[in-house]
Amino acid sequence: MLVKDIHPGAQGSNASHLFGADGLLLLSADEGIHGEEPWMSDGTEAGTRLLADLSPGAGASSPKHFTRAGDSIFFQATEPWHGTQLWRLPVVLVAHPPTLTRP
Repeated sequence: MLVKDIHPGAQGSNASHLFGADGLLLLSADEGIHGEEPWMSDGTEAGTRLLADLSPGAGASSPKHFTRAGDSIFFQATEPWHGTQLWRLPVVLVAHPPTLTRP
């Protein structure tokens, strides 16, 4: 069953680097506007959304290597000012939108 068509049309979103934690799915996807960026899904269309545009505009941050350590999820992403960096995302995502930080 399709949860959400992130990038409608033949091109698709190229969803990859799937990682599950606490009932949520984190992934990399490209919706055709922001480039490949981090997304999350709770398994519903309404709950599937872009987390952040780490590389503003159509540039891609190409997030990958999602892993959990304690109450945080860490991943690698690239942005134009600092290059490839380690990012941290608190696991508590359901009630509050996440704030991404570099550790």
